[in-house]
Amino acid sequence: MSSSTWVKSAIEANYDAYSQLTNETMFLPEINLSIKVNEFEQLLAGYNNAVRLAKEIGATFKVDNKELFISIDDLIFNIQTAEDLFILTEIYVDKCYNFSLFETVNVIDIGMNVAYASLYFSHNPKVNKVYSFEPFEPTYQNALKHLSINPSYSAKIIPHNYGVGVKDEVLQLEYSEEQRGRVGIKGTELIKEKVLNHSTQSITLKSLENSLVPIFNLSNDNFIIKMDCEGSEYGIIEKMNELKLFKNVKGIMIEWHEKGPDELIDTLNKNGFVVYSLSNDEGSVGMIYAAK
Repeated sequence: MSSSTWVKSAIEANYDAYSQLTNETMFLPEINLSIKVNEFEQLLAGYNNAVRLAKEIGATFKVDNKELFISIDDLIFNIQTAEDLFILTEIYVDKCYNFSLFETVNVIDIGMNVAYASLYFSHNPKVNKVYSFEPFEPTYQNALKHLSINPSYSAKIIPHNYGVGVKDEVLQLEYSEEQRGRVGIKGTELIKEKVLNHSTQSITLKSLENSLVPIFNLSNDNFIIKMDCEGSEYGIIEKMNELKLFKNVKGIMIEWHEKGPDELIDTLNKNGFVVYSLSNDEGSVGMIYAAK
């Protein structure tokens, strides 16, 4: 990263803060944090979300051993990318995965990413266990880091370093560290214009018979499913229907991509779910919330 790039990000993030640049350190008053010049550009790139997290839910930021951390309630997260701040805002400020039940449930998190949502679910006293799936090894290792620094809540979480698929297979895919939350079974194909650097990763997918079915067989408890798997949702939902796996599922939260929500809604309706659907302005991505 060049100094000029950092300065540009600083100015775009906050003119007033940049004016407080002294002795190679910039103070960011809206989040009460000082950072050194040419460090933590991910914070500047996601600064609007950082401010929302601080102002709307009282999140605090700190630098420790040259790493950037955010504390939300009694949870701690390591911020490595601007996308991290965006996802945390979606989950903890906008509460896109918030649900309320009288009974206790287990949660299945398909698309764990770096465990932000898994820890959010685990924080809920009505959640017994969280079964989480993340196939990309670098992302999975970052998830394990978050579980290790949040031991009070990670005890509920059972992570799996493979993805849920319609069949057992191993794939070689293009991977982006900066956009890891948006990489799926098509690699970076859906986000080509946003990818600056990429690598190739080998991932393992396991069929529903070898991933979800054993979990459903473990417990008679009801389940909530969160699904953010960048295009895999269509095959998974259809296979769940084929295997009749919706019996103990109380609610499903799906981020859909590319093909639209209609196919998913139709299958969920046929299985007794009431469905609410949202989409972005372009209609290229959206959320489905289904309950019964």
